[in-house]
Amino acid sequence: MPLPLVLRSFLALHGSASALSAVAYTLVPAGVALTFGAPSALAAAPAMQMWVRVTAAGDLLYAGLAALAYTWREGTTTVTTPQLEKITDAAAPVTVTVPGRVQPLLRLLCVYNSAHMLSFLCSHMVGPAHPLGASFYISSLLVGSAVYGYYGWIVRPEQTDPVAHNRKRAAIRKDEDEEGISKRA
Repeated sequence: MPLPLVLRSFLALHGSASALSAVAYTLVPAGVALTFGAPSALAAAPAMQMWVRVTAAGDLLYAGLAALAYTWREGTTTVTTPQLEKITDAAAPVTVTVPGRVQPLLRLLCVYNSAHMLSFLCSHMVGPAHPLGASFYISSLLVGSAVYGYYGWIVRPEQTDPVAHNRKRAAIRKDEDEEGISKRA
């Protein structure tokens, strides 16, 4: 079962923006430094350009984690690989249940987004003002933390599809009843 559309849209938007900023950090580090308020003499310095390129790694990591979360599927998946066929001695496809483990990833994205946007906001308040203003950082901090926090801590993946959740609970109860009957016999 795919993630909710709101979450997937948000992951696509944030992941794409992070990937684009990482490309800009890597290809034009002096321009990025100037955009964030560095003096032109400092922006041209090799050390400044090196540090701007180093920060691109954080945005690439964020984009990769967002892409991983975006492509996450919960529920039952049919898999066929030679390795699984050897293990199970079956020529037919093997059905694998993927547990709802996307929440820790969303929590990590929430923490990263909060730290990332807070650091930008602090540098905006202390250093030279960014051309986009503080509202960009504040809105990204609030919306990002709210979306990732909601799906990471408040809503469990099975709550997004109540029918699947009820089927899973019924199957667990059936298994528990069968175990109870076999233990009594």
